[in-house]
Amino acid sequence: MIALFKQKSSSNVITLLVYALVLKFPLFLHAQLPIQQPEDHYLYKALVSFLNYGLGFGPYIFTFLAFGLLVGQALLFNMVCNLQKMYSRSNFLPAMSFLLITSLMPGWNVCSAPLLVNSLLLWVFYNMLLLYDKGNPVGVIYNIGLMMGLISLMYKPALLILPLLWMALTIMRPFYLREWVVGLLGLATP
Repeated sequence: MIALFKQKSSSNVITLLVYALVLKFPLFLHAQLPIQQPEDHYLYKALVSFLNYGLGFGPYIFTFLAFGLLVGQALLFNMVCNLQKMYSRSNFLPAMSFLLITSLMPGWNVCSAPLLVNSLLLWVFYNMLLLYDKGNPVGVIYNIGLMMGLISLMYKPALLILPLLWMALTIMRPFYLREWVVGLLGLATP
């Protein structure tokens, strides 16, 4: 099975989708509404109540949403690994591994705030890796700050991730006060 994902071909995306359907099949047998925990912040609670009561989403729609988020996260993680040349050649092993590891954790198979936050954090991580080569990264820094601000409004423990923006700016960029202020502006926008 692993040999199928060692190659980089367009048919592997379909194979990955079939692999995800087989791994996540119990998810569809026991569809659940989104999990709400005490750590969830008000933006996530408002989003879930709007989708559940406002639009009338049932457990199966939330299950398909969780499945779509997991497959999207796996593909984004795979793209980051391939673009950063973490392997000698491009392949789909990171996506396969991501889906396998998330199948072992039951909390990640249900629509929840950590699942949604993880999608946004993967996007933030990808943009942080792009900071090194950008000539004018002000827009990217603002978007990273904005996403991190939204993440902190969805899940309270994500407040610990906020200093990650300044750590990334310290490591990836020379010090320009304008970039640091733009990052702070992005965090404060939500």
